[in-house]
Amino acid sequence: MTRVWVAAGSNIEPEKNLARACEAVAHTWPGAVFSRGFRNQAVGFEGPEFINMVMGFRTTLPIDAVIARLRAIEVHCGRPRYAPKWASRSMDLDILLFGARVEKTEDYALGWRLRAQMGFASSATGSDRDAVMLEAKASTGYDLTARQSLALSADAAGRVEEGSLANGLLGAEARYYFRQSPRRLFFLGLSGTAGSNLDTDTQVLLGGDNGLRGYPLRYQAGTGRWLFTAEQRGYTNWFPFQLFNVGGAVFFDMGRVTGRDPLGSTPQGVLKDVGIGLRLGNSRSALGNVLHIDLAFPLDGNSSIDKMQVVVETKRSF
Repeated sequence: MTRVWVAAGSNIEPEKNLARACEAVAHTWPGAVFSRGFRNQAVGFEGPEFINMVMGFRTTLPIDAVIARLRAIEVHCGRPRYAPKWASRSMDLDILLFGARVEKTEDYALGWRLRAQMGFASSATGSDRDAVMLEAKASTGYDLTARQSLALSADAAGRVEEGSLANGLLGAEARYYFRQSPRRLFFLGLSGTAGSNLDTDTQVLLGGDNGLRGYPLRYQAGTGRWLFTAEQRGYTNWFPFQLFNVGGAVFFDMGRVTGRDPLGSTPQGVLKDVGIGLRLGNSRSALGNVLHIDLAFPLDGNSSIDKMQVVVETKRSF
């Protein structure tokens, strides 16, 4: 029997809907226990205050089956199957612990997020020149359909010296997700970076360490770059040694650098690779880091590179 702890919350008729959820959980898992309710303000959107509580029960079901039953209870309490993430809700049930596993809920913001910074470097305070330092970032997201989402982001940085832009960098990225089933997801990514009047020690790089996995680290350098990635992802129920969740991916990368870096090698045009990857998610930590182990095979490039590249890195996501 596996001990499961679930966070429950509602801000639409919360007393009535939490009572319905508790009744359904107690019926599905006899012997379930319930905490008292706590009132909290809505976070991330404007809405009535929530009542939150924790439920606990034991089960022999696998985690997928438990999640499916919790989703059915949400629907029973009046929540649409594909309700918006950042909105009032009649019921929200999220697994906190499944045995020794820590479940991390990966919510994402669909609204706009903007950030800007400005600083000033003055020769009067020890700088070798006067300059205004600028940095800005913006991102947003959209639910295209119940199973498709799109995330967009852009960033810019540089400094202004004597009325001219120096070391300017402009970047943009689009990420598309298509949830094909609870165990399969298709991903597309397109990103680009453009530089202007770059410092000698600032390079726009492309290689195994920034998305073109079939090539060595820092393989190409220029004043700009673009990168396209297509990835079919899969998730399994395998939980070896009660330590890791296991997943995998098949991917295709394509990109190139633009312009010429005086310290870099001659650009080789469009470069492509294909590969497979193993994903090990740490479910014993709330950080939820994912170990990526990729075997990538270059389709272009010169004879100096290996026919297979192994890329191992840790990321916060799949």
